[in-house]
Amino acid sequence: GGPYDLCAAGRYWCHDAKYRKHIGDRERLKTQLLQVAEQAETDDYKMGERYDMNYVYYKSNKNWHGSPLYYEYPNTFAAVLFRDYLGFSGSDVADISLMPALLDFGSVKSEVWGVSYKYEKNNFTVTNLTNEAKTAELDLSLLYKGSAPCILELLAGQSKVLKV
Repeated sequence: GGPYDLCAAGRYWCHDAKYRKHIGDRERLKTQLLQVAEQAETDDYKMGERYDMNYVYYKSNKNWHGSPLYYEYPNTFAAVLFRDYLGFSGSDVADISLMPALLDFGSVKSEVWGVSYKYEKNNFTVTNLTNEAKTAELDLSLLYKGSAPCILELLAGQSKVLKV
């Protein structure tokens, strides 16, 4: 044996998050994100390598052992948050794909993707934040039962409101 590298858990989480989104388990996605965020806050936002978790080989007051600044955890957290929960990703048929899995109504803005959206009970508003026209592949099936995917054409600075 030897200490097990729990860093692989980040890779497992990426696949689990895709599965959870696929089956519409939005609550589990949100719970997982909140648990990781709480642990990050406890660790002063340093997501260290996790070997052995203070059980067999390492005996200390730390709940992790290894590199104090490990790239995989924050990258995995960001991927799950932005892609799987907030719904921003690339698309083969549009400039951006939006498939949010939010649990709560509210607004989300991504300067990286140049898009914001507002999730409300009966409306979903998408806004192009850039100075160029863009297309958005939109799938709101996790938010609104029975909604069909569509492609939105968004002029520079334009918002589109979908009644759902």
